[in-house]
Amino acid sequence: MFVFSSRLHLPCVLLKFSPLLYRLTWFRRSPGLGPYPTRLHFAHPHPDAGHQQILHPPATAETAPSGVINVSNTELTTKQLSVLERGLSFSPTTAIDQVELSNNIIEFSRKVRLREWASNNIPQPERVIPQHLNTLKKKWTPPPKRNGFIDAFVSSVNLHLKSFLKSIEQKPQTETDNLSRSERNALASFKANANIIIKPVDKGGAVVVMDRSGFISEAVSQLSDTRFYKKLPDDPTPTYHKDFITMVQTFDVTVEHEVMPLIPMAPKPAIFYTLPRSIN
Repeated sequence: MFVFSSRLHLPCVLLKFSPLLYRLTWFRRSPGLGPYPTRLHFAHPHPDAGHQQILHPPATAETAPSGVINVSNTELTTKQLSVLERGLSFSPTTAIDQVELSNNIIEFSRKVRLREWASNNIPQPERVIPQHLNTLKKKWTPPPKRNGFIDAFVSSVNLHLKSFLKSIEQKPQTETDNLSRSERNALASFKANANIIIKPVDKGGAVVVMDRSGFISEAVSQLSDTRFYKKLPDDPTPTYHKDFITMVQTFDVTVEHEVMPLIPMAPKPAIFYTLPRSIN
């Protein structure tokens, strides 16, 4: 079993706004607009190997009714347990910086237009950048009306942004905050504590608080088991990527044209991590 792995990355986040951009082949193959790192969970392939993290909460362990298990050396307060009871998928509200959000949208739209500009190999007079713009290359944006899909996407995002900012302004801060002051202090204490790791249980939905040193030791122990893992001299992802493209080129031309745009130009290896397992 190899430690390194790879996965095809698709710009799924952009699809939440509009499917228009995804209809462009150059956009689907653009690594600069869709490289999302992945995490790959490696449970130990043999349950009796002795390296799988098994949680048997001791008598001194803190276990909340909702399934928060503390096996670390850190004593959790009531407010800290209250925050963890909300689950790891809970998202605290944050103050919206309207100026920064607007600038980010503008910058992203600019990068999309620049990507289309650079990928268009058809000679056009307007592609020659005027001499007076040479000093403003980092701020220059290709003109609109070059691609209808991009224009529709940018228009849709801007309308959505205006509607979102208007709805935020109409709500008092007390109505938009989903955590109390004491709960936010508890959340900040978790961020400041570098000695603990908070992970979900592999099955069951419980939340486990464990010592960082124990978490790292468990991961090293699993990766050191040469019966199941092998340390590679380098990352094989580029080789896999090349072999995969070669294989696709042997397919029927119709299938090849459908698959090739989905292959990332610069795939990244997955990230190894472990999850605790709770046995009642």
